[in-house]
Amino acid sequence: MVSAGSAGTEGWVADGDSGSRVGPCQYPTLGFVCDQHFRVQSFVPETFWYISIALERDENTVLFKWARGHLFDFEFAVVLYEMCVEAPLAEVKVVKTKPTQKW
Repeated sequence: MVSAGSAGTEGWVADGDSGSRVGPCQYPTLGFVCDQHFRVQSFVPETFWYISIALERDENTVLFKWARGHLFDFEFAVVLYEMCVEAPLAEVKVVKTKPTQKW
């Protein structure tokens, strides 16, 4: 059943007793929801690689994270890996810390 609101907006009623209506404010939201649904449905995962580096010393392990994150080019990932193996010494340029307790 389609009904017209007091401002001349159109809506639909899913169940005559529930009074569920879709008004002009819901149309953009419905568009966002549908757009996200179609993006999720059409998603094609890509294979990726990353280099994980850890330092173990005195029963402590420190993980180093690369800001770039994932690599989607296999050959480039292999080149970086080989560079790390050939020159195992590295220089730490930036140390970022985060508070361990959030208020």
